[in-house]
Amino acid sequence: MEQQVLVNNTSIDSAGLTSDYMAAIAEYIWNAFDANATHVDVQYAPHNLDFITAVTVADNGHGIDLNTIDQTFGNFMDSLKRSAFRKSSSAVRGNRGKGRFSFVAFAGAAQWQTVFEDKKTKKLLEYTIDIHQSSKNKYNPDNK
Repeated sequence: MEQQVLVNNTSIDSAGLTSDYMAAIAEYIWNAFDANATHVDVQYAPHNLDFITAVTVADNGHGIDLNTIDQTFGNFMDSLKRSAFRKSSSAVRGNRGKGRFSFVAFAGAAQWQTVFEDKKTKKLLEYTIDIHQSSKNKYNPDNK
């Protein structure tokens, strides 16, 4: 009987994720450019005890299509960007299927607020995706 292979936190942790917070933030900036963003804005919220409470990377890229979320966030060590790179003449930086987990270098959780154009309805749809460091093998897309 065919069984599905499951990925757990240990598998993700041992996949060679960066431990450098600057390299981790760079992963999210590259993801923005991979999504054809022409504008990327990095903001941070400092705390008065000399640490940062939040980092935000905002961009005008094409967003994460909710209809293919299982093929993007649902796949580990694989990326739809690999096939996109083959079809496009522009270089895609992030295509190893693990960059979204780089937040573990500096945070306990990550949230994506994304807007994409639904191919069927041509409407812009917005939703959030949450991943927590303690359960990286699970993600929660919350359709608004």
